[in-house]
Amino acid sequence: MTGDSFIDAALIGAGANSFVSMLAVVYPGQPQLVDSMDITTFNNVTGEVTLSTAYKGVAAAIPAGVPYKIVTFRFVPAEVAALTALVNAIEAKLDLPGVDSALVATIAQVIGNKASTAIYAKDDVSDIIRYLKGLMDSQITASGVADLGSGVGLIRDAARTEIDDWWNGQTVLMLTGGAAFQKRPITDFLAASDDIIVAPDFDAAVAAGDIYVILAHYNMIVPRAADDVANALTSQVIGRKDDTALYAAAVNATLMRYVKGLITAGIAIQSTVNDGAPAAADFDTNLTEATDDHYNGMLLMFLDGPNAGQGHVINDYGGGAKNVSFSAEDIWTDVPVNGNSFVILPSIGNMAKAIYARLGAPAGASIAADLVTIAAYLDTEIAAIITSQGGMLFTMDFWSLPQEEVALTVAAGDKALPSVTVADLPGTATIVRAIAMFKFRMVENHTYAGVNSLDGAQ
Repeated sequence: MTGDSFIDAALIGAGANSFVSMLAVVYPGQPQLVDSMDITTFNNVTGEVTLSTAYKGVAAAIPAGVPYKIVTFRFVPAEVAALTALVNAIEAKLDLPGVDSALVATIAQVIGNKASTAIYAKDDVSDIIRYLKGLMDSQITASGVADLGSGVGLIRDAARTEIDDWWNGQTVLMLTGGAAFQKRPITDFLAASDDIIVAPDFDAAVAAGDIYVILAHYNMIVPRAADDVANALTSQVIGRKDDTALYAAAVNATLMRYVKGLITAGIAIQSTVNDGAPAAADFDTNLTEATDDHYNGMLLMFLDGPNAGQGHVINDYGGGAKNVSFSAEDIWTDVPVNGNSFVILPSIGNMAKAIYARLGAPAGASIAADLVTIAAYLDTEIAAIITSQGGMLFTMDFWSLPQEEVALTVAAGDKALPSVTVADLPGTATIVRAIAMFKFRMVENHTYAGVNSLDGAQ
């Protein structure tokens, strides 16, 4: 044998590693020679036993014929010292003040025992287990055992007696079974079938006998007494994912429905494109209205796709193909894509068309076309006025008090202007200022061919 191993042919054939971690005692019963070492490996082919250290710490070979024994377990001094230290630490923790000495004389009275399995209040500090269970139980609203009929998406428990939707919005945690320790939000509770519906599904089906708990996620509210049944949960006040239908503005069952109702009040309808080859000027839809012109004049706005956010006035609606078309000057910047979502909004264009019809416009008349006609008419009339009457020059019309008036009484013809001399004035007249004034009501140009034209007889 070497200093850290020995061979015994009698051990050949024993199970592989049979003696690993056991204790080899050399020279048992001989106080001067005895030593013990841990066995680290064993070769069942050669019968060699390898030791953790050399005999007496010397590498010299162990003589053949030395007696030995293999012991299955041992405490070495270092391990004894470690265990002693641990026991002393535990004892120190049990050295409680005298007032508790009678109540906590044993470890079980401090830590707890199998009897500490009931649900305790969080302020129960009788022992550590009860205290911890109390803390955990304060986060658990309910617990139960699944019945037959449970599955990956539901827990059926006939012991549940609450009303519909009572657990909606809470979280369920499986404690046993294939879905153990998986948490899922509760999307619905059906009182009639005692089903707790979850989403998403558990990774494995819940089976009869599986234990679950419902965790309080602070989703419960403190409702007013009059609402304690209808509004017992936050989800019943704010709303849930299933509040997706169109509601009227007066529906205030939840905040979500109320807000959606207000928005819906400004939306005529919502739908999608249903056309294999839609165009920028028209496309078929998934609308259900079968009456032609039903949405004429309303504003269509896309919610997604290449035209998201754009709005254009529907020029014509065909109830047969559920087709919407738009004026050539008011088409989409991009070709819509089949499946794009849109809303139809009441628009001022529709109101304008209604007012136009009330004013007596013929059926099928176009406001835009009529405005073009009016503009052309005004252009024509203004041009005619400029052409035919543009020669008029209106002069100032002002007078001073007349000092002498001379009437032209002669027949019409080419006349010389009358003259007034000082001799013609009264003898008592004093000349302060002499102003000769002629009043022309209208001066016509020479192209005027009417009566009394300037280049004709006056």
